Amino acid sequence: MPLTREGTNNREFRLPNMYEATTIVEVREIPRPVDKEHAIIGTTEFSLLYKFNTSSSAADDGFKILQPLATTWTGRWELMEISGGGCVNVKWFGAVGDGVTDDTAALDAAIAAVD
Repeated sequence: MPLTREGTNNREFRLPNMYEATTIVEVREIPRPVDKEHAIIGTTEFSLLYKFNTSSSAADDGFKILQPLATTWTGRWELMEISGGGCVNVKWFGAVGDGVTDDTAALDAAIAAVD
């Protein structure tokens, strides 16, 4: 949204912050975001794009709607887009994939998200 600097004719564009995260938990841990700030999880090929809505109080469903961990303020992260043909990566839900870690909860969360 263009803004005019006070006392001048200079036009400025205020761009929202863009946060990068590797998991949904990291999106929930972002320090107090403001309205319309964005968070992206993934790579340029497969990713999730969230936008923060300060007026939302929708229930956290673990995928499309994310409530920040610090619940002293209002607002939710809302899924805007899944790029890469709708593919969902289980690592976004906390899967490690090292053959040692139990990734059952992350797999269950990923399956629930696409149901």
